[in-house]
Amino acid sequence: MTSQSAFADVIDAIYDAVNGSATLAAYPANAYRLAVYDGPPIDDRSALIEIRIGATGEDYDEIAADIAQVWQSTDGQRDETIDVPCCIWTRQGSTDVRTWRRRTSDVFNIVAGLLAGNTFGLTHLFTTEVSAGNLREIQAADGAALVLAFTVHVMGSLP
Repeated sequence: MTSQSAFADVIDAIYDAVNGSATLAAYPANAYRLAVYDGPPIDDRSALIEIRIGATGEDYDEIAADIAQVWQSTDGQRDETIDVPCCIWTRQGSTDVRTWRRRTSDVFNIVAGLLAGNTFGLTHLFTTEVSAGNLREIQAADGAALVLAFTVHVMGSLP
């Protein structure tokens, strides 16, 4: 049977790689409760650092992946690109944005290092790239929060 898309495998692999990372588990911010979510978080929001795979905001109706396919007429295969929006949320109870901006950067660099060039053992993938999108800094009555949205761009070929 010909595969129609690899998006489910790709999103699962991204989540598994980030959630199972020993580097993230050892990161000092775990003292601040780091959590990895497959999509938007539903209940427990006690983590001060959140990594969301397939979600960037508080909207529970957002796009979890953009999928595009192009037929390759010479070999009967389709090239597929999958863009998975992700983000890192950090929050704390003071107005010290500078410290948490650095923590956000540290966590992003670890995640980007885990994913860039990774094919996750999926034979139909060519490569994975990570690109930072935008950083929001929020000041509220209960302290500062930062949101770094980024995209995991995956390219592959389907038979």
